[in-house]
Amino acid sequence: MNSEIYKPGETAIVVVDVQAPFYSGFPGIPESFPDFPDSIRRFLSAAREKGFRICHLNQESLSGKDKWLDNWYRKNGNDWSCDIVAGNIEEFAAPAAGEPIFVKHDFDGFSCPQFPAYLERHGIKSLIIVGLLATICVHYTAISAYMRGFPTAIIDECVADRSKEKFEALKTLTGHLFDFVKLDEFLSVQT
Repeated sequence: MNSEIYKPGETAIVVVDVQAPFYSGFPGIPESFPDFPDSIRRFLSAAREKGFRICHLNQESLSGKDKWLDNWYRKNGNDWSCDIVAGNIEEFAAPAAGEPIFVKHDFDGFSCPQFPAYLERHGIKSLIIVGLLATICVHYTAISAYMRGFPTAIIDECVADRSKEKFEALKTLTGHLFDFVKLDEFLSVQT
């Protein structure tokens, strides 16, 4: 991990959608990614110790209000509802005092105007993204970050998806855009 690019005073940790509907309440994900809670705990603890600024993005999507849901249901069926109310944060990713939570209504965290304003206000130059689901909200938020000029890292063990294969495919498709970093590599960086 390049500590000249990803340094505490200039890098924000972005925790995306670590909410019950996307992990403990989503069949198959806890079984496919059983180490995810412990990895997130270890990562956030180390990031706080190292002095990184941490912010949280939470999904809120409601039928009848969010235009994209009809297309989601058309392509994915209604067996898993996207009627998600903001909150429901998994205890292992609970924000510490002073860590802001931004509510988004689609896959891209930058669609919440308060989020990019926060990054600008704090002089953030790079992002490290973790969370759920890797191929959807993590991916869309990372793409938006990249397109806005932020060097963007994703911590391998701190994202999960509907299968390990989906995450590996994301790495193959976007390895030329993002820095995929092992948790141990982040933990070993001296600040």
